[in-house]
Amino acid sequence: MKLFKKWIAAVLSVSMILSVPGISVQAEVFSKEQREEKMQEADGGAGVIKQTAEAGQKIIPEAAQHAEEEQQIMPGALEFVMQESASIKAPGTQNIVASLGQENKAVTLAQLCYRNKEGQEFIAESAAIADNIVKFTMEFTDNAQADVYELSYIYYEAAKEKYQVNFRELGMEVKFGVNCETDAEPDEILVDEDIMQEVEASVVTFDENGNVVSDNSVQDVLEDAGNLQRFSAERSSAAQRAAGSMVIMLDPGHDSTHAGARGNGCKEEEAVLKIANYCRQELQKYAGVTVYMTRESNVCPNGGSAVDSGTCNAKRVELAVKRKADVYVSFHLNSSSSTSPSGVGVYYPNGSYRPAIGAEGKGLATEIYKKLSALGLSTWAGGILIRNSEDNTQYPDGSLADYLSIIRRNKLAGIPAVLIEHAFLSNAADVSGFLNSDMKLKNLGVADAQGIAAYYGLTVGNGQPEIQWIQARGSNKLRISWSQATAAESYQIYRSNSENGSFTKIAELSGDKYDDENVGPGVPYYYKICAVFSNGKKSDYSKIYSGMTLATPAITGIVSRGGGKLDIKWSPVEGVGAYELLRSDSQEGKYKKIISTAENKFVDQNVTLQKNYYYKVRAVGGDNNGYGSYSPILSGWAVPKTSITSVSSKTSTSLQIRWKKVENAYAYRIQRSTSKKGKYKTIATVKNGKNSYIDTKVKEKKNYYYKIQVMNRVNNKTGYSSYSSAVSGKTITGTSMIYVRSKSSGKMELKWKKEPSAYAYSIKRSTKRNGEYTKIAEIRDRDITTYLDKNVKGGQKYYYVVEVIIKNKGVRNYSGDSKPKAATNLKKVTIKSLQAGSEGITLNWEKAAGANTYIVMRSTSGSSGFQQIAKIKNADYTSFTDKNVTAGARYYYRVRAIREGKYAGYGSYGKISEKWMLAAPAGFKVTAIKQTVTPDTPPQIQLRWEKVKGATGYAVFKSVKEDGDYEMIALVSGNGTVSYKDSKVSAGKVYYYKVAAVGTIGAESGNGDETAPVSAVIESVK
Repeated sequence: MKLFKKWIAAVLSVSMILSVPGISVQAEVFSKEQREEKMQEADGGAGVIKQTAEAGQKIIPEAAQHAEEEQQIMPGALEFVMQESASIKAPGTQNIVASLGQENKAVTLAQLCYRNKEGQEFIAESAAIADNIVKFTMEFTDNAQADVYELSYIYYEAAKEKYQVNFRELGMEVKFGVNCETDAEPDEILVDEDIMQEVEASVVTFDENGNVVSDNSVQDVLEDAGNLQRFSAERSSAAQRAAGSMVIMLDPGHDSTHAGARGNGCKEEEAVLKIANYCRQELQKYAGVTVYMTRESNVCPNGGSAVDSGTCNAKRVELAVKRKADVYVSFHLNSSSSTSPSGVGVYYPNGSYRPAIGAEGKGLATEIYKKLSALGLSTWAGGILIRNSEDNTQYPDGSLADYLSIIRRNKLAGIPAVLIEHAFLSNAADVSGFLNSDMKLKNLGVADAQGIAAYYGLTVGNGQPEIQWIQARGSNKLRISWSQATAAESYQIYRSNSENGSFTKIAELSGDKYDDENVGPGVPYYYKICAVFSNGKKSDYSKIYSGMTLATPAITGIVSRGGGKLDIKWSPVEGVGAYELLRSDSQEGKYKKIISTAENKFVDQNVTLQKNYYYKVRAVGGDNNGYGSYSPILSGWAVPKTSITSVSSKTSTSLQIRWKKVENAYAYRIQRSTSKKGKYKTIATVKNGKNSYIDTKVKEKKNYYYKIQVMNRVNNKTGYSSYSSAVSGKTITGTSMIYVRSKSSGKMELKWKKEPSAYAYSIKRSTKRNGEYTKIAEIRDRDITTYLDKNVKGGQKYYYVVEVIIKNKGVRNYSGDSKPKAATNLKKVTIKSLQAGSEGITLNWEKAAGANTYIVMRSTSGSSGFQQIAKIKNADYTSFTDKNVTAGARYYYRVRAIREGKYAGYGSYGKISEKWMLAAPAGFKVTAIKQTVTPDTPPQIQLRWEKVKGATGYAVFKSVKEDGDYEMIALVSGNGTVSYKDSKVSAGKVYYYKVAAVGTIGAESGNGDETAPVSAVIESVK
């Protein structure tokens, strides 16, 4: 990761681009001969190379290639590069300083290649070399050289080896401008940004041995050649405090929320907690020492994710002030993006503002460094160091403040503080040698304690132990911690219910902690202890120390509130300092503290809508941040608000409100007002998953405003969302039907009044006035006011209504149904019979429901030429005699039903019926001829009838059943032939006969009416 930061040197305004040791890169290089040749061609001190290259193109002269063949050019190492100015004015000078390779390998030759924006490359020879630090000077003599220049690579030789580093391959963009400003960001530092911010370690320029050069100017670096001033180990006057009691605050840096560095399987916040605990155990062996910790576990003690690391650190210093600490020691582990840096370094306060604190810190840092170094740790950054503010932060007296907030805040509070970077997590050797086991971590903690004791002159005590702290560890447990007495075999713990009451021994054990689990919540207890030595003697009792557990709160409700929040409340606990509320995404999942608060309620605003969260809470407070037991777990989820999709007219006196459904919603609360910002009143609560409501208590064409609140139901408590935005609507009025009429048998015609604002008309139909109406059509043309219903049955009465639809912002508004109008569809009239008689042809037809008039039509061709011959204006008259007929002629008839009135209705014409104007023969008789039946004389049946006027012959029909199918068996020609004998009969069998007159019109012929059937049977005669 790249980190950009501006560094201000002590003498020059130097922009430094820093590189971590061990990062090697490969780049192009010119041979020595070629470089000398190019330098001879150079124009002025800037060394213009006359050969150019496209951006990114490699320029490797032939001589350089030969050089590579003679001796391999190896990747070089860049410790740092410093640029004196981001921009200069011509004539002017730019100085570049770089630390190359390793300090014990002196650089003997170095060349810097840089290029302008057009790709022209330039070579600058080294102006000065001190060990492995090289200075390059470029002179820009006139304005023609104005441009932006970028460093390309450095070629150098050391210990008879050739090396090269390339800035672009290193990921560095080093630029400066001549007579112009560059657009480069502030200078680049190759360290891990997260590590620097979390560890608060000083990011300095350092070489392989950890020598600091970042606070020096270019000239200082050349003069010092990488050597670091080392501080003396003189003690401050504060060491004299060891004669009395001393309070030491140990600060294990970071926590599980504000995590530290990572490397080689080790986590900083976990390792430093162990180191600090081992340091505390060792310090407790010394007389007159009281030790406190800023945290006892990996959990953040100051608000978790609700606070940033800066706030957490500030609260740690506040705790030191509260405990009246004499000194503050912060434990850390270092890290780098390179695996090379290693060893220990201890930060102490600078000498400005309260110099005595700086001096005391310097002395303490020196002693701690000595003890840690004695374990075999290498020295990083000179062993002890300071880091000043980089943004000109000042102390109250105007002097430059310390950079590290832990040191700066403690100095402001009057407490000397040091920050120990024990080793590098990024260095595998440091981890394996000093960090990868509890024993190795204990060695570090013990060394820290010995350094503190050495500086302050602490002595191992033989007196009575002293209770360090009592901490609640749940609602039924108190942990007592004490300082150990030298040579003590065990410790006896005594307890009383009052400070002046009778004390009872409750335990005897070795060690320095005891958990009293026989206590009740919210009850104060008093403790004192004494040491027991091998000779059986006891020490004096310690001072009496009190402690009290905290009762377990109970979450009383987790309720959704407007704005996507969860309102959590719990029962209060007496004597609480604060409550810690923890949350998880699942009941059995990992819980994370989200707030520490003095109130017994909290509004969780950092939730995802409709996601279930699980909560538990405990009380914290008392000495050393004790805590009670966690409450039972309770869950809840925040209900999102909905939005109204439409408020539309349902009828002229009702409005329909529709909204978006919300998953798992318990109900929706609907409120209404007559003005947008007026007073809203709840008019309905809708449940059962419905997302629409019809408000029937509205007035025609009046505007109403609605808003909706979503409700959920969790743990028998109702939660709410925010209200939706208000949406308004008003009813619309409809139209009325003009008529409904039968247009034909199978079609009904409707007409209604036009509505100028209509988007569409909805047509509905029913077979009952008060029955259910079904939509049968929608007419999307406001100018069309008629509709032909083709899906009807003749003889059925239909009721119709029409509804106006108006579209407003894409939403349909309905007027409600008009008053119904009805009419019967007039069915086709079926002619039941046509009878030819002496007066003419008589028609009989079926009555048509709804008709009050019938039209009789006649034709002589059957396919055309129909003319009305009668109009019968009586619904009950269903017959008509056509007297204007001619005997022997053929006629075709059809009848139509009509409903006359203002808007007449019509049925369709019925099926055409055909009739010849010939009457049925009268006197039709059938007689079996009695005779002896022989082979030569077969049986016969005689048929006779009377002559029919106009007949040209007669047709004879026979069947074996009276109502069966009749077959024509003879066509008798001539009007006068009125008999026929049927010989195709059998004895003992019944036969049925009919006769019809036959007439002729032109070339066509046809039958008149048939006689009724007459039967006969042949009897056998022997």
